[in-house]
Amino acid sequence: YPLVVVGAVGRFSRDAGAWKIGLPLSLIGAAIALYQRIVEEFASDRSLAARALVQMGQCHERLGSQEARRAQEVYRQVLEQYADQVESVEQARARLAILSQPPQGPE
Repeated sequence: YPLVVVGAVGRFSRDAGAWKIGLPLSLIGAAIALYQRIVEEFASDRSLAARALVQMGQCHERLGSQEARRAQEVYRQVLEQYADQVESVEQARARLAILSQPPQGPE
C-alpha cells in the first residue's frame, strides 16, 4: 500500500488532509492482514476461514482497480479450497461475476 507516498506527498505539499487518504488505506491494510491471520490460525474452522477470505477479497476491491486482480485471486481460492462452504462460495462467485464484467464507461 502506498502509505509512504501518500505521507510524503502530504508532508511536502503541506496538505493537512492527507490523513484522509492514508487512514482508510491503513485500516483496510490492517483488515486484510487480520483476515489473513484468521485464515492461517483457524484453518481447521473451514467456515470461518472461507468467510475471512471473502471479507479479504472485499477489502482488496475497496482499494481500487489495481487490487481487483488480487480480490479475484482470493475469491478463486474460496472456490477451489472451500467448495464445501456453500454461502462463502456463492458470495465469491457473485463477486467474481461482477469483477469479470467489462468496465462501464460514459456513453
